[in-house]
Amino acid sequence: VSLMVEYACRFLTFPNDVLILAKTRAFDKPGQPSMRTNRMMVQARMAACGPMRVEERMYAGKVVPELCQAAKTELADIVMVSTAGEMPISKETEELLLAAKSSVLIYRNKELMTTAQDSLPIHVVGEVE
Repeated sequence: VSLMVEYACRFLTFPNDVLILAKTRAFDKPGQPSMRTNRMMVQARMAACGPMRVEERMYAGKVVPELCQAAKTELADIVMVSTAGEMPISKETEELLLAAKSSVLIYRNKELMTTAQDSLPIHVVGEVE
């Protein structure tokens, strides 16, 4: 997560832009964020650049409807999701690409890729003209 946040911060300007960290399936119990969620939020805040305004959002529901609604509510220009370097994009990410009204950027962490695999193809599941 920290590498993705560092990457995103390169394109944001202070004080105009806000980095909103959103985590779906964030709770172990109602109102109680999981340890994984807390760790992710701490790592992301630490990676945020200088005076960048960072806000956290935690959601209990499924990825696609929650992120699409969050992007709409927050008037987000872009939704950025990450995937491990060796993993193909998930079915949920494909669904997000189709359902989101804003742009979706998939951050693939190449540091997690093996040396035997330079890159993985991303198959376009749909385009809007």
